[in-house]
Amino acid sequence: MYFDLIQAFVYVLLVVIPSVVSSVGDQTLVFHECNQKCREEICESSLSNRRSYWDQHFNSSRVVIFENSILWDCESECKYRCMWNTVSALEKNGWPVPQFNGKWPFIRLCGIQEPASAIFSLLNFMFNCHMFNKFYRYVPYNSPMYKTWVMQIIFSMNAWKMDYFSALAFVIASVMVLHRRIFNPNRFITILFSALLSAFFVNHLATS
Repeated sequence: MYFDLIQAFVYVLLVVIPSVVSSVGDQTLVFHECNQKCREEICESSLSNRRSYWDQHFNSSRVVIFENSILWDCESECKYRCMWNTVSALEKNGWPVPQFNGKWPFIRLCGIQEPASAIFSLLNFMFNCHMFNKFYRYVPYNSPMYKTWVMQIIFSMNAWKMDYFSALAFVIASVMVLHRRIFNPNRFITILFSALLSAFFVNHLATS
């Protein structure tokens, strides 16, 4: 009985405690103030020449010259410029370079912030196209489930979010089962634990 109460208290406490800071950069005051000011003065205003404003108010030493001609949407551009402003401020104080939104800061090239990841994604796309071409050439059109396979290929190319969310759902379900098998809690604890994980999953869906 007491063990179940302790478990319930821990689960409730986990909901109250703030999230673990796994991405320090975008949590800093420097980044928040910079991003808020940028959005208010640029994105929410009728500023006609945004490019000159970027160069005037932001440290552009980390931005390749020709990158100024390939701007993202205003809010993304604010985050990118403020990210490097924050990195510069932290380095001046001798602090290590942190992650931003779960990723290390990279200088973008031709509008791509993670060139290696983009290259591997392009290679993945090329191999998929190659195998689709082989499938189209060597598998007879009248084969069973041919149209189903083609529709599945087309659907899968546009369902990466569903794939990601399905994988997350599988992991959460595994944690629920693991908790049930190891601790063997009563019905109330099981429902509470499952509800907390389900709430996390739904919140992640809503904010992604």
